[in-house]
Amino acid sequence: MYKEQTREAEALKGRFIRNITHEYHAPMTGISSMAQVLVQDYDKLNDEQRKVAAKTILDSSLRLEVFDSNISSLSKLNKPSYDLKLVETDFSQLVEDRVTLCRKLYENEEESTIHWQEGPETSRRNWQLDIEEGIILNIDKYYLSQAIDNLIINSINYAKSGTIAISIKRDNDNETIIFSISDEGIGIPPDELDEVFEEFTVSSRTESFAGGRGVGLAVCKKVIEVHGGKIKAESKRMGTTICFTLPKVIKNR
Repeated sequence: MYKEQTREAEALKGRFIRNITHEYHAPMTGISSMAQVLVQDYDKLNDEQRKVAAKTILDSSLRLEVFDSNISSLSKLNKPSYDLKLVETDFSQLVEDRVTLCRKLYENEEESTIHWQEGPETSRRNWQLDIEEGIILNIDKYYLSQAIDNLIINSINYAKSGTIAISIKRDNDNETIIFSISDEGIGIPPDELDEVFEEFTVSSRTESFAGGRGVGLAVCKKVIEVHGGKIKAESKRMGTTICFTLPKVIKNR
């Protein structure tokens, strides 16, 4: 048993090193190459070319920041002595704020429109928000914001068109909160729906994408579980729905 545990630990260590290397290499290449272009050819570039270079640097920096934050949170929450800073929070407003921020940072303006239960509009990507107002929870705002951001960013990355729908509602017993986010993207194979929440595991349909190395959903799962909730994924041939529950009253350990 000891030898088997050692082999598993070595395998996890190997995956960790490979993923760290990959996740840092791609954005750092984008930052350094675009910075070099700006330094060497700034006067030769027009305004649009400079803007594209600056946007590439920003996008790469954001990707590094998200990955670094996810690794840090995963490390902290895997320790027996993790600490949650629980604060009474308007969860409904928190989700609305995270949607606004993520769209601003990760989505081009021409890609989508947003509306509130008014029926779809013609657009490359539509957002539908069905958020019950006034849901107050005692949560760690930093970790929950990070989990929600990861889910939103995934939908933006893997659903280049169609509808992204987010809903929050109280369960029938009024003691549980249900959050769901659905998209019409590339989807997840049925036999991989549980595995995608494991550390450094990615869906076979997303392995070829530049971003994401199996950390974001692992963080989501850990964050939801330490808050006393559960998370699951559903997917058909195309499209994915991630749903998690949170108890209405969350107590610190």
